[in-house]
Amino acid sequence: MPRRQEDFSALPPTLLPQVRRIYPTAVRVIIHPQLVHDPVWQLQHTSATCAAFDEQGRTLLPIRPEEMSGLCELVQRHCGDGLQVLDIVA
Repeated sequence: MPRRQEDFSALPPTLLPQVRRIYPTAVRVIIHPQLVHDPVWQLQHTSATCAAFDEQGRTLLPIRPEEMSGLCELVQRHCGDGLQVLDIVA
């Protein structure tokens, strides 16, 4: 069953400037944390992947990839852990 528009959360307004710096044309941001196994240290840790999409559903490349980890941390701090699908209403 496809997800409807009402199923997604709105991006908190305080995060909008940071998202616009990295993805100027984004209308949806997805943060997907995954449990990753480190083969060297034999430990598991969480790694978050961020993706953004435009109005036509195309995946966007970040303009400032060096700021991606900071964006993932901000979204997780404001919205909680786990999969986050956030619509940008601006």
